[in-house]
Amino acid sequence: MREVAWVIFDEIHYMRDSERGVVWEETIILLPDNVHYVFLSATIPNARQFAEWICHLHTQACHVVYTDYRPTPLQHYIFPAGGDGLHLVVDENCKSDFLKQASLTGTSGLSSSVLGLV
Repeated sequence: MREVAWVIFDEIHYMRDSERGVVWEETIILLPDNVHYVFLSATIPNARQFAEWICHLHTQACHVVYTDYRPTPLQHYIFPAGGDGLHLVVDENCKSDFLKQASLTGTSGLSSSVLGLV
């Protein structure tokens, strides 16, 4: 480990995984203090807490860098059982016209509570 200066952890949110998380945590804890880290995740909900934990463990600065930029737009679709195809539920701008369109066109017999949208 004397020759390692940086360790990059991609998909660090796997620490929350019940099976793999312990391995990630132990690896971070056992690495020497002279090693620098880069932790990558698009979905870590507690980034500031995580950074504070790293600072406490290894007594080095830890900065959280955040962006809303998505290189690929995120859209949510459903395919209801017995339905007639894919239906856009939430578009890349986080807008949802699905329930309104479904009620007007009758394209889905699913209620909003079944979809988990209310």
